[in-house]
Amino acid sequence: MPIATFALEVVSPWSANWPVIALAAVAGAAAHAVTASSARACRQCARTRVAE
Repeated sequence: MPIATFALEVVSPWSANWPVIALAAVAGAAAHAVTASSARACRQCARTRVAE
């Protein structure tokens, strides 16, 4: 996901429809942030339960 977001950000200035691609890059970055925080919380919970 971070590689795709970076690719969208790099390609957007050369695209004919760059505002849409820039919006997609921002949405990709936001989705990555949400997914990453969820995954971190899940790993934390899993580690806690295994230790008990």
